[in-house]
Amino acid sequence: MVRKIYYPVMIAAILCMFTIGCSEKEGLIEISINDVSSRITNIPASAQLGAELTITGNQLGDIERVIFGDVAIRKLELTITETSITLIVPVTAALGITEVVLVFPGADRAFTSVTVVAP
Repeated sequence: MVRKIYYPVMIAAILCMFTIGCSEKEGLIEISINDVSSRITNIPASAQLGAELTITGNQLGDIERVIFGDVAIRKLELTITETSITLIVPVTAALGITEVVLVFPGADRAFTSVTVVAP
């Protein structure tokens, strides 16, 4: 009779150990992003690999980096003014439509895309 009570209590205790402290979001990091894509006023429809690309807009002077597809371009590799950012299209960029993300301080990000073509 003692065994009949002991097993259900032990199983319940083990289940509690596995569920205590767990949540649906455990292991995930939540990041808030401010979409400031309205800062971009013009980007060419297409750009060649290895060619210069200029993005125009406003409030662009404090940019930290540009993510071009899967390539991060550091601030040192950019020519920056308040109204434009000039960069060299990475030769390793994939051909076709490529996502471009402008990274500003804090959580500000601007999103656009360009079609990358072969030279």
